[in-house]
Amino acid sequence: MSLPFIIDGHTDILLRIDVEKQTNLQSHPDDSIKGGVGMQITAIFTPDEYLENAYDFAINILDNLFLMVKTNHPKYWIYQGNNDIKKIEQEYKQRFKANYEKKIGFLVSLEGAEPLGDDPFKIEEFHKLGIRLVTIAWSRPNAFGCGVGPANNHKGLTSKGKQLIKLMNKLGIIIDVSHLNREGILDTLEISDKPVIATHSNVYSICDNARNLTDDLIRLIAEKGGFLGMCFNQPFLVKTKPARIEDLEKHIRYMLDNFSSDSIAWGSDFDGITGWLLEIENSSERRIITDYLSDNMRLPSDIIDKINYKNWLRILSRCT
Repeated sequence: MSLPFIIDGHTDILLRIDVEKQTNLQSHPDDSIKGGVGMQITAIFTPDEYLENAYDFAINILDNLFLMVKTNHPKYWIYQGNNDIKKIEQEYKQRFKANYEKKIGFLVSLEGAEPLGDDPFKIEEFHKLGIRLVTIAWSRPNAFGCGVGPANNHKGLTSKGKQLIKLMNKLGIIIDVSHLNREGILDTLEISDKPVIATHSNVYSICDNARNLTDDLIRLIAEKGGFLGMCFNQPFLVKTKPARIEDLEKHIRYMLDNFSSDSIAWGSDFDGITGWLLEIENSSERRIITDYLSDNMRLPSDIIDKINYKNWLRILSRCT
């Protein structure tokens, strides 16, 4: 099978490079290119110890990302809006040609809206700086909502959180409900007039981890035109270690049997997890999964293309 074309909906490479100075990375862009990844959503996550200066922390990471892209241009580029969908489609066509130098795009996100402080209108500044997706809350409370971590308050979005949803719709920023608590997800789905996605969450009915989504939430997300990004994190796939590709298959099968191929994408969470699929060492080996979808699951090519990248193109077209 030829090299796949993939959009990966969640990676944490920026934190590993900028803060931890790691070199042994799961989603290094050059490895991602080798594995067929044409674009990866690259998260700016603020660890607890940086929360007091979350704005400055995010700006510094953005600056370093732009420097990295500038240094590696044109092989690396940054997604700015749906006009860039043509660039993604062109990359898809070109990469199957012999001797073509493959490229990778970055869609930059905030994983947790803490860099906004308590001001939803701060999102306008971050939009100008290139942010095109926001995960409302990580697994902790903030000024806009609350995640599913130990501090879960079981409350919905705050008034500022509801304001933020409307501003994101207006600006063209994708809304991500991974990590958000159930009440916050329901509020988001009610308020947003555009599709809502969960970039890196799996199926609760298969593995009852708090970060996975129940059938009713998946159905509401799908009905609004959104999807779940299948995550490679072991605790989201199976209770026992290690996680294997067959465990990922169970989540995908469940989604296909109970929802549709429009409701599935990828959100590996590479460089944000410590346990992942036994068969995949890093993003250079993403082809193994695509081959498995074809050879073992016997999925037709049109469904594989939806999961790999076309469902993401739909969201980019409608939301950015």
